[in-house]
Amino acid sequence: MRQKYSGNLLFTAMAFVYLMSFLTLQLLEERQLTQKFTQATQEYYAGKSILHLFLADVKQNRRKLKTEERLVYAQVTLDYTYKNEQLRITVLLNKSGRKYQYQERVSHQKKAETILE
Repeated sequence: MRQKYSGNLLFTAMAFVYLMSFLTLQLLEERQLTQKFTQATQEYYAGKSILHLFLADVKQNRRKLKTEERLVYAQVTLDYTYKNEQLRITVLLNKSGRKYQYQERVSHQKKAETILE
């Protein structure tokens, strides 16, 4: 009445190794994507924070606007051009090299209105 398993042990072991390696690769890929997303999000918000601090200085007349200027920070480089009450801002993220461009309408350096491109 008792029957022994007479299946191929090599096939079972190979299937187990294949399955474990597939799951390990999926786990590593998911971890890598999560890390890239986290880093990109942190860089984006660092650039956005610098932009808003710069605009706050402009709106409160703490910063005199020149025709063109480049401001270099630790993680971000901010370039702007001011012409005909239009302020064109380019935020360059130093680590990834991504660029974000914004436009502001500044009238008499008191009021600023954001226009995103």
